[in-house]
Amino acid sequence: MPAQPQHDLRVSLKNRAGSNNAIMPSIKSLTIIAKVRIVAVLNTSSEVEVMKLLYVDVPFEGLPGGDKNRSKAIWKNLSEEFEADLLLIKGPEYATKALEPHQGFRKLYTIGRKEALPHQAKAIYRFHPYQLERFRNILIREQYEVAVFRFMSTFVLAQTVARTLPDCKIAIDVDMLYSRVAEISWHQNHSVKNIDKLWEMLKIKHFEKQAFSHDFWFFFTNSIERDMAVAEYNLDPEKARNFPNLMPMEEPKEYPSPNRSYILYFGSMDSLANQDAFDYLAQEIYPNVREQLRNKGVQIQVAGTNIPDYFYQYQDDCLKIIGQVDDIQEIIAGAEFVILPIRIASGTRTRILEAAQMRKAVLTTSVGTEGFSFGPKELVIRENAEELGQAMLEMLEDKAGTIALGKNLHHTARARYSEKILAERFIKSLKSPLIGVKPKKLRIAIVTNRFHPEAGPAETNIYYQARLLAEINEVTVFSPKRMKFPALERVAGFSHRRLYDVLNNPKVYPNLKEATFCPTLLWYLLIGKYDIIQSYPGINLNSLLAFIAAKIKKKPYIQCFFDFIDYAHHLKTHGKIEKDVLHRKPIRWYQKFVLKHLDYAFSTSEREIEFIKEYNHRVTYSPIPVLTAEFEIPVDKPPLMRTWPEDSFTFLCLGKISKIKGQDIAMEAFCRVASQMPKAKLVFVGKSDSEPEFLENIKMKMLTAGVAEKVHFTGKVERSEAIAWLKHSDINLIPVRFMNSGTVVLESWISETPVLQSDAVDPNLVIDGVNGYLFPNENVEECAEKMLYAYNHKENLKEMALRGKKLVQEKYSYEYLIKLYQSTYQRLMSR
Repeated sequence: MPAQPQHDLRVSLKNRAGSNNAIMPSIKSLTIIAKVRIVAVLNTSSEVEVMKLLYVDVPFEGLPGGDKNRSKAIWKNLSEEFEADLLLIKGPEYATKALEPHQGFRKLYTIGRKEALPHQAKAIYRFHPYQLERFRNILIREQYEVAVFRFMSTFVLAQTVARTLPDCKIAIDVDMLYSRVAEISWHQNHSVKNIDKLWEMLKIKHFEKQAFSHDFWFFFTNSIERDMAVAEYNLDPEKARNFPNLMPMEEPKEYPSPNRSYILYFGSMDSLANQDAFDYLAQEIYPNVREQLRNKGVQIQVAGTNIPDYFYQYQDDCLKIIGQVDDIQEIIAGAEFVILPIRIASGTRTRILEAAQMRKAVLTTSVGTEGFSFGPKELVIRENAEELGQAMLEMLEDKAGTIALGKNLHHTARARYSEKILAERFIKSLKSPLIGVKPKKLRIAIVTNRFHPEAGPAETNIYYQARLLAEINEVTVFSPKRMKFPALERVAGFSHRRLYDVLNNPKVYPNLKEATFCPTLLWYLLIGKYDIIQSYPGINLNSLLAFIAAKIKKKPYIQCFFDFIDYAHHLKTHGKIEKDVLHRKPIRWYQKFVLKHLDYAFSTSEREIEFIKEYNHRVTYSPIPVLTAEFEIPVDKPPLMRTWPEDSFTFLCLGKISKIKGQDIAMEAFCRVASQMPKAKLVFVGKSDSEPEFLENIKMKMLTAGVAEKVHFTGKVERSEAIAWLKHSDINLIPVRFMNSGTVVLESWISETPVLQSDAVDPNLVIDGVNGYLFPNENVEECAEKMLYAYNHKENLKEMALRGKKLVQEKYSYEYLIKLYQSTYQRLMSR
């Protein structure tokens, strides 16, 4: 096609074979066929409807690179399954060069992009208002049912589709999280001269936060980045799909043997990650093996596009820069193996699959394998320059083993990353009614005594429940006003109304009182057209109002119990928590009334379930879920831990320091066996000013035993640091006198850290010696024995933690809990 000006938007109609015969229909005829379906009449006289789709990408035909290969594969499969139009975004370079012919479209559109303004992220495309208006006209005329966008850079156009065609299904192929590369660029050089990198990182993070809040579907090439987006940006896990890179199924042609033996590093060298990998190879890996390679007559060859000039300064007789090649498959086929010493995560990571297609072994790093699930039978993975260099020599020496690795990689890649299988899955997702077509929503009122961000973990749990429920329902959260925040705001897809607490008199903020009463709650629930009213975390005055409103409106009432009574207060006033404490403490008349007449109840405690069943059989166990993605992001050791010797053994005691948490038991047990554990550390992580006398008692035990240099108190820490302690400690000691739900046990397991806990946790998920260690409640002697045993058998801890992690992944996710709620709603509504 001839070159077109940047701001010119043209359309050419071609047949499915890519004919150049243009047909320019009238606006009237286009309007008539705007909702047309291509109907294939089969021998059985059945009709097959083909959906209209728009695919948006940058030019990809006739261009090298892993990202272009992915574009070609996606477009080929979309054009075969949909009545597909293609829109190509042209950069400034197309002002002087022609666009290579593309195939398979019904209609082809092109649109020019502009450079980003100073306040905008450079990675995000900007368009002239005139072109956006022309684009809107195309959308109105064509009435697409599906729009697929390659790269997050095209997000402005995706927003335009959402505003113009509200019923269109929008999917974005997330090639990479741009913020990861921007963040690395800044962290490589914290200086005033590099401040523009910090500014770019902040702009991109702001963009990604806004982008992932939209009601689109996002397909990630890298599962790690998918989980990062879920954790960092609160992206709905259901809308975050994995769509790995595709392994071509056609067999490559045979190539003649090369003139000499070489190891290959290849890629597009305008990438920061690829440049860094070359620097790593040339400066740190190659010098260690130069002489051995020379003696073996083996070169390292560097092939790829956009080679920077500075690469050539490293070239010698054993390191050769060959630059761009006509046929990359031929260069891969001739190599002994491929080396990809990646240290920075970015890009589509198709090079492993390109090597796999040619049956070539790959030597890389764990970062280089992100998004793939290959093992030691398919890849050689090393983590530092010395190990990578040694592996190069070993692979050259063991030619038979290297060839076997390449064959294994080829067969495994074909099985797991087949273009046919992955493309079918992608297309099925696009056609699924779950995308863009939402089921009938229920209107749900959630009533809670506290709510995120005004309190702690339990309230954060309710927040995530509300957020996930809001994806398939219309949710309003009611809570007392405890901070000077707006009375009504929209948060993560749901409404949050903060009500005046008449017991907060005079008005004091923050309002930390346990008991609250909000009479206006009854009014809001009565005038609201709610299908379900659901209260947390126990039966109090506000949940009584919610119960009354439900009965007046004849709507189902659900009560979720975290703690039926205030166990901490009971311990403080009675000195202990008896096993039959629920029967010892009389319940109020209105609590008894609500228990008997509620429609359904959930409880996190088996003990409380048995008690509730004495009044109402409609109760079941409700797991406290863990946001697993939050724990899959790599974190460094906490600053304090970095000051300790590498071989230190860390006993973690995580949680607010209070009598009910039992930190005094942990301290006394540690003091008894500290002399037998020379490398042991005991660290208390959590708020420490709630019970000053209790804390002083613990510290006195420490000083008396002379173990002060082994014991540390961090005080309250940020969530990220708490996770770092969980992930890097050797074992989590949970000496509680009483605990419902045991969230900290689940968080330890998902962090791959085992637990040593008292049997007071309810429900008790620990099987002693299998997924953790147990000791009887308040039994200091046995706690000490188990601490010493764990210290002396460190080799068992990781396997125990992994058994616990498996349980968390199967039964303690938010998705599992939401499904439990939804099935309950359906039963109650049908009844």
